[in-house]
Amino acid sequence: ENGGDIATEVDNPMQHRGVQYPFSINEKVLIKGNRRTPEKFVGREAVITTQCLNGWYLLKIMGTGESVRLQYRSLRKSLSSEATEDRCPQQPIVQNGS
Repeated sequence: ENGGDIATEVDNPMQHRGVQYPFSINEKVLIKGNRRTPEKFVGREAVITTQCLNGWYLLKIMGTGESVRLQYRSLRKSLSSEATEDRCPQQPIVQNGS
């Protein structure tokens, strides 16, 4: 009756976006915090140990070994992990000349 042009959830998976998980397990992050983040954790470096539901992560604080559960919005990539990702192996430049 309607020409069969009905888009279904299977046809368009981008229509229903879930929570994004910008970090992976064992990744180093820096806690930037928000109003609900305990002050003692703000500015500390941590390692992600578990990915939880709705964008939450279980972290282990480096140095103290404490565990805390925080949402992705209060985290950012650690400067030390960014520096290693940004480095590219240098390759010699080959010029074809006569």
